Amino acid sequence: MAASYRLATDTLNEVGIKPTARPTADRAVLYAARSDDAVAIAASAKALGMMLRVEGRTDLAAAVMTRGVDRLASTGLHTTAQASQYLRLLCARAYTYAWAGDRARALEGIVEAEHAAGHIPAMKPTSWPFARLYRLNIHYVLGDAGTALHVARDLRVGMYPTPERRGRYYTDLARSWWRWGKPEQTTTALLEALEQVPGEVRDRPSIRMIATELVDRHPRVAGVRQPAKAISRPAG
Repeated sequence: MAASYRLATDTLNEVGIKPTARPTADRAVLYAARSDDAVAIAASAKALGMMLRVEGRTDLAAAVMTRGVDRLASTGLHTTAQASQYLRLLCARAYTYAWAGDRARALEGIVEAEHAAGHIPAMKPTSWPFARLYRLNIHYVLGDAGTALHVARDLRVGMYPTPERRGRYYTDLARSWWRWGKPEQTTTALLEALEQVPGEVRDRPSIRMIATELVDRHPRVAGVRQPAKAISRPAG
C-alpha cells in the first residue's frame, strides 16, 4: 500500500497535480509506518519530503528526510534495498537544501551521497551516475548552469539502465542548456528525451514550458518541430 501511494505521489507531482500529491504522500507515510519496514518508511519520507519542498517548507522537508536517513543508517545498510534508498534520501536532502538556497549544505550533502555511492558494498554500479546527476541538478537549482553542464561531461546516457532514467538525464541536460542560452543543444536534448520517454517532455509542466519557449523564440532551429508536435497534444 505504501509503495502504491508513493508511486501515485510521484506521478501526480510529475504531471503538476501537486495539491493532490501532498495528501497522497501522507498516506504513503501512514502505511509505511504500519509496515515497520525501514526501507518503506525511508522511501515514504522521501515522498513526503519532496512534497514539503514543493510547498516551500524546505526545513521541515530536510528534517523528514534526515529521520529517514538515520533510520536506514541504523540498519547497517547490509542489503541493496537499504543502501539504494539511503543514497536516494541523501541526494534528495541535498537537493532540498539547494532549493532553500543553502549552497554550503547542498554541496556538502551531495559530496556525502557521492561518497556513499562509492564506498557502500551493497551499492550497484549505477549508484555513482545517479548521485552525479543529482549534482548536476543541484548546481542548476543554485543558478549555475555552467557548472551543471561541466558535471554532465562525466556522464553518458549508457550509465542509466532504464528509459525513465535516461529520459530524465536528457531533460536535466535540456534545462541546463536552456538556461545557458543554447537553443540548439536544448533541442537536441529534448529530442533524445522524446526518444526515451515522450511523457518526460509532454507531461512535465516545467519541460513543456521550455519546449514551448523554444518553439516560440527559435522556430528555425533544426528539429524544433518535433518537440512542438509532442507538446501540441494534451498533457497527461
